[in-house]
Amino acid sequence: MKRLIIFFIFILMLMLIFIFLISARVLAPPPGREIRIDDNNLNLSNILSNQNEIINSIRDGLRSHSAGIQIKFSYDKPDIGGSGLRELKELCAYWIEEALKETDDPTEGDYIRYQYGGYRLVCRRGKRDSISGKYIYTAEIIPEYYLYYTQEEEVTAKLTELFDNFAFTNETTDYEKIRVIYDYICQNVKYDLVHKNNARYHVKSTAYAALILHSATCQGYCAALYRILRQAGVPCRIVTGTATARNSVQPEFHAWNLVKLNNLWYYLDATWDSKNAESGEYSCFLRGQDDFPDHIIGAEFDNPAFWTAYPVAEAGFQYYNL
Repeated sequence: MKRLIIFFIFILMLMLIFIFLISARVLAPPPGREIRIDDNNLNLSNILSNQNEIINSIRDGLRSHSAGIQIKFSYDKPDIGGSGLRELKELCAYWIEEALKETDDPTEGDYIRYQYGGYRLVCRRGKRDSISGKYIYTAEIIPEYYLYYTQEEEVTAKLTELFDNFAFTNETTDYEKIRVIYDYICQNVKYDLVHKNNARYHVKSTAYAALILHSATCQGYCAALYRILRQAGVPCRIVTGTATARNSVQPEFHAWNLVKLNNLWYYLDATWDSKNAESGEYSCFLRGQDDFPDHIIGAEFDNPAFWTAYPVAEAGFQYYNL
């Protein structure tokens, strides 16, 4: 019996050694494919001379909710090296930022920026080209979207219905458009207290939440206002920062809108004003710098370039100014 036990222990030890050796082989990087840190500069900005085309492709991919956006390039070495990867990451961040800039399309710009959660970048080396002798690389941007594309289609269909009801004409002023759209959001969207602190439920921060589910957090209010106002031909932006409620002393992260009217920009906060929807006595409608003290705009906006592009009125807009 003792010999049998020793034999089983011996067999078990052999099996453990075998498993360890197999695991080490599996986990080890494939020969010749490991990333090397070197001093060679790949200079991708020269290789990728069609950067505007790349930026447009990324924008189109983000707007249409592409699962992956691929950029292919060739290089004469079998490994782009550590410096090459760093350069690729920097270029990718630049391309994304350019793709998220404002355009004339209401489904681009801030509408994408505030309804997606970043991206992963994967770089793969393919086969060597038989003619040029260079290796073909694929850099793939894999975005994280807050919504499915089918949900975006629901939003588009809802906007068609809304604009039929709004019945705007060529005679409708921008002020009238802003007021009608603002009233609709304030009267038909409730703040999503259920999912407010659920960091994994991103739907709450979308126009879909506001327009289809009628329950959203501040970012959802803003995305809905942005989409509708831009579609109505009224320039609009989404800004973030902190805001301190009147019954609180603690500032919280918050999002609100900027809207252009008569060559100046004004603040809108439909999230806060939705509490006053029945009376229509808004405290955050077309506010200026001097009468919006409880909202502090974020550092990424608080710079001369932004204020030059979006000059905010000192005082709130008065209807009799028309």
